[in-house]
Amino acid sequence: MARMTTPAEDTLTALIHLLDREGYDAVTADQLARQAGMSRASFFRHLGGKEEVVFADHAALLARLDDFLRGTSLGVREALEEAVFQVFRHHTADPDRARARSRLLRGSQALRTRELLTSHRYTELFSGWLATALPDTPARGGVAVGLAAAVVAVHNRALRAWLHVPADDAEAGLRADLAEVIARLTAEPAEAERTLAAVRRLLG
Repeated sequence: MARMTTPAEDTLTALIHLLDREGYDAVTADQLARQAGMSRASFFRHLGGKEEVVFADHAALLARLDDFLRGTSLGVREALEEAVFQVFRHHTADPDRARARSRLLRGSQALRTRELLTSHRYTELFSGWLATALPDTPARGGVAVGLAAAVVAVHNRALRAWLHVPADDAEAGLRADLAEVIARLTAEPAEAERTLAAVRRLLG
């Protein structure tokens, strides 16, 4: 996966807050460049434009996930869960930034379209890894694609719920949903039921 050079995360966070505070359409590239301490040329070279600002932190996160998945010795379920939780915690670690980004998305169709493309990058990353990590069966390719799409969708649902009503147990709910989806898509029915029963016991 190609690495992209971007400003520090605190700079990107400040840019997101500027867009949220002043209005996405009202803020110019020159304003963003000044906030980032860059020339206009450097701003476009490193970020590309206003849309990229809103999602630029994901480039570094995707690179970290790629490194993690390539180097992990965990099993498929544990590694996939950990990767999804890294994404979830990236958002929930800074609630103000997460809410600012959410408001920007609600106010811009272009940003909502870009969000879909960003989600697709996570799906591609997970499916590419799963295509080699899952047992080598005739169904591996299809399961990899389906499972990757499923865990991204489960994550996005949990994040939307957290943005609407932040909850201390948000991770527990996400963990239970991920366990069920992964079990049902990777195991025989009887094994899936045993795995789910064990997860339910752990969650009380």
